[in-house]
Amino acid sequence: MPASTLTPYELFVFVLAYKSDVFFLKSVVVGLPTKKLYAG
Repeated sequence: MPASTLTPYELFVFVLAYKSDVFFLKSVVVGLPTKKLYAG
């Protein structure tokens, strides 16, 4: 789907989902070594 067909609302939702995904991935990447550290 071309970006030009997105409404501002859809674009906002997409950006929000993208940012939350990045945050989730960061928390997983940071959280795994931390869990191993505490478990070890």
